[in-house]
Amino acid sequence: MSITLKLCSENLILQFQAQLINQKNRKRVIIKQSRADIAQLLQMDKLENAFARVDQLYKDTCVLAAYSLINNFCECIITNMSHINKCSSIHNLPTNVVVAIASVTYAASRCGELSLLHRTRNLLRERYGREFDIINVELFAGNYVDLELRKNLSFCSVPENEKLLLLNEIAQEHFNTQL
Repeated sequence: MSITLKLCSENLILQFQAQLINQKNRKRVIIKQSRADIAQLLQMDKLENAFARVDQLYKDTCVLAAYSLINNFCECIITNMSHINKCSSIHNLPTNVVVAIASVTYAASRCGELSLLHRTRNLLRERYGREFDIINVELFAGNYVDLELRKNLSFCSVPENEKLLLLNEIAQEHFNTQL
């Protein structure tokens, strides 16, 4: 990796982390408002409507958790940048660094709202090849994507028990604030 590419990728990751802070704050506000809206629906005895809203709240909560993981992976990459520059092959890097690179690549394919992450993915693809990119994005055998990140970014439907737990939690919070 050339010095220019190294500085470019490190600067890009730092810019991305600033973008990520904004997205995390935005998502926190959305979650807070959703919880308040659901509590209001529960108070008005509109359980069916509240239950329907919990689906999006669950997904937003998972995405917020994924943002924190992505930030940790970026920190790992920045911290290990000198080691990354010395190794010509992804297979010569420590496992935690490979997991961080693979997870950032995967997240870029799932988080369209994080434009700078896509540019980071392109630099990583340039460095480690299209095959490494595809294996991790498509979750093919041999991928290194973090399991928790996978869980937070790969959901089709929210399990009913998770919805009920969230509704119960919101109801308890709301009830406790009125005591």
